Amino acid sequence: MNSKRQLAATGVLMILAACNGSATAASQTSQASTAPSPATQTVEGLVVGHSFPAYSVAIPMSWTQSDDGDFAYAESSPPEALGVSVWDVGKVPTDPCRWRGTMQRPGSTVDDVVAAFEAQKRHNVTPPTAVTVDGHNGQYFELTVPAGMRANAQSDFHGCDVKGKGHRDFISFLGDKGGERWEKVPGQVDRMWVIEMNGQPLVIDGTYSPDASQADQQQLSDVIDSIRFVSTP
Repeated sequence: MNSKRQLAATGVLMILAACNGSATAASQTSQASTAPSPATQTVEGLVVGHSFPAYSVAIPMSWTQSDDGDFAYAESSPPEALGVSVWDVGKVPTDPCRWRGTMQRPGSTVDDVVAAFEAQKRHNVTPPTAVTVDGHNGQYFELTVPAGMRANAQSDFHGCDVKGKGHRDFISFLGDKGGERWEKVPGQVDRMWVIEMNGQPLVIDGTYSPDASQADQQQLSDVIDSIRFVSTP
């Protein structure tokens, strides 16, 4: 890993994640992928906020899975961020920068979770569209950190609230039972699939930084398409 601060909080490593809008169109159903190529490996992931295996995903051999198994990411520079994770979202701030005192629990439906993100300040949010991921219905949208914000090499955003060790995190959301999804750089994009599983909304988060190439973004789209849920909440 490089010497920059890594995406970690509350004992849970977060994603150096990435996805883009150029892969599977948001309005389309996620298609079953073919068998993993020799350049990929299939790993079992954990939903952040839960302690049980929840899905399998085919990741490139060059990617890394966190020790906790709750995210997979490309460890290279550039891009600053490229990877994927699945979340049980617990709280969403109304302001990801000035988040102190603004954390709120969304309701218990897909629509509730999507509405919480639509109401966020600062994030640029695209209109949600209907999707199906591995047979589970939901909605897709994208969150983008404003490119005009300032952040240092440690991902401290100028003017944002101070968290542990003096870091100024731009926090998109928190996991229900631990985990903080904070952004790494201005202009970072989170592709968000909010799907219903056994009556509960889960969030697939694929994120990429502005320096991610089209090849990087397509690689992440392929990873997202490979997700298969093997255990449910």
